[in-house]
Amino acid sequence: MIFLTSPHNPTGKVLEFDDVRRVCQAAPQALVVMDEAYIHFSDQVSAICLLPECSNLIVLRTFSKAYGLASLRAGFGVASEEIIRILMRIKPTWNVGLLQTTGATAALDDEEHVERISRIVRKMREIVSRDIDELEGFSVVKGSQANFILVRLDDPSLNSLEVFRLLAQQGLIVKDGSVSYVGLGTQYLRIDVGVEEVMDRLVEALRKISAGL
Repeated sequence: MIFLTSPHNPTGKVLEFDDVRRVCQAAPQALVVMDEAYIHFSDQVSAICLLPECSNLIVLRTFSKAYGLASLRAGFGVASEEIIRILMRIKPTWNVGLLQTTGATAALDDEEHVERISRIVRKMREIVSRDIDELEGFSVVKGSQANFILVRLDDPSLNSLEVFRLLAQQGLIVKDGSVSYVGLGTQYLRIDVGVEEVMDRLVEALRKISAGL
């Protein structure tokens, strides 16, 4: 199996369809798994549209992000009939409960909620990215189309563990790149995009750290 993510975690960048198609064609004997957990926060159409020409592709979606149902641990996959038939043979008999199924089904019909959440995240992502870029010692990795941004610590006196600790003391929780992502190192933080009040607090906390450089 070959796993792809779009938008990617932690950069938030999207894969172009030509790249996905090329992977599927280069590995016809492999199952190419496209994770679209954050697709609602992007301006890209789902790779589901590639299924008619890429028979070895399966596209995964989750209810944990834009739908706000992380506690249900529910999701679904879309693939060719042949792939689904094989997966149905090996799946556990009882793998999704009645409450999970009911909640997920209802969420699919609530397009207004998803659109509203996506709109808020896109707006705040742009604002927060701009505000952080203006701070000394910090810069945002460009191109995120997810509900988070990847922040680079440009000043060598800063490290992700220390900044994480300082933010946590103020009730602000981010992802320390050195802990959450193998090989990323100590110069990156992944920051989830939330409501305006929380984002204002976060930027102000980073501003104080920046002022101390």
